[in-house]
Amino acid sequence: NDFAATPMQWAMTAGQRDNDFAATPMQWAMTAGQRDNDFAATPMQWAMTAGQRDNDFAATPMQWAMTAGQRDMEAFLATQDIGIFDAVLRDDTARITALLDATPTLLETTIGTEREGERNHSDDWQTPLAFAALRDRAKALALLANRGARTDLRDDAGQALVDLVRNEASAEVLALLGDARPASG
Repeated sequence: NDFAATPMQWAMTAGQRDNDFAATPMQWAMTAGQRDNDFAATPMQWAMTAGQRDNDFAATPMQWAMTAGQRDMEAFLATQDIGIFDAVLRDDTARITALLDATPTLLETTIGTEREGERNHSDDWQTPLAFAALRDRAKALALLANRGARTDLRDDAGQALVDLVRNEASAEVLALLGDARPASG
C-alpha cells in the first residue's frame, strides 16, 4: 500500500506465475494497464519489455493490452520498440516497413522463434503474414505479401492458412491469400 505496487510488480519476473490465479505478471499488468502512482512506472518498466512474449499464451504486452481493451496501455506500448507481430496487430504498415528494411529475415520469422520456453505453443508456426491473416489485418497482409512473404502456409496440423481463415476473413484477406471465394456463413 505504501507504494501502490502489487507484490508481482515488486518481486516477480516475467516468467513467474501467481500461484492463486495461475497468471503471469504480464497477464496481470497488461490487463490492468495501471501505473504505480509514486514512481509513475508502468508494469512494463517493472517486469518486462515491449516485445517479450508470455510463454503460456505466446502473447506480447501489446497483445494483452489490446485484448483487454486497455487503450492507454496500447498507446503507450505503440511508442516503444514494438516488434513485427505487434506492428502487424496494429496494422502499422510504416513500422512493418521499417522493421523489414532493417531486417528482411523478419518476413519469415515465427512466433516460436520469439518465444522462450521448452513447450510448444499452437501459434509457434505463425509468420507475420499468417498472424495478419488470422487477425484480418489486410493492410499488413498486403504489405507482407508484396514483400515476398509466403502465402501457402500450413499450421502444425497441416491445414492451409487460407482454410483456417476462410469463414471469418474479409474478402480482401482471402483474395490476398489467393482465394477470391467469399467467406461462407
